[in-house]
Amino acid sequence: MGARRRSSRKADEPERPLLSHSSVLVLSAFLIGVVVHHAAPPQLEPLLFGAGAVGLFAYLWLDIAAARRRERDEELAQEKIERRFESQVNRHVPRKNRVRSPRS
Repeated sequence: MGARRRSSRKADEPERPLLSHSSVLVLSAFLIGVVVHHAAPPQLEPLLFGAGAVGLFAYLWLDIAAARRRERDEELAQEKIERRFESQVNRHVPRKNRVRSPRS
């Protein structure tokens, strides 16, 4: 019987994107650099500069989106911790002695 090949990635690890936002920045800077140093034919310069500018804006947008996603994930994790803590406390504190949480 043949041996099975296993993936080097763990099952719960998310798949990495083909292009990271950093590689978008590097490629955009390269395209703009080609235009600045006149290394391309003059007919291609506007196209290369436009592609570089679009890539630069895409990099900025991806960075903002990633920051928002991180912030949302941190808020959700904090809320989960607070709910867990509150449920643990409620198990051990009698009802008459409980203080209402500000969220309620």
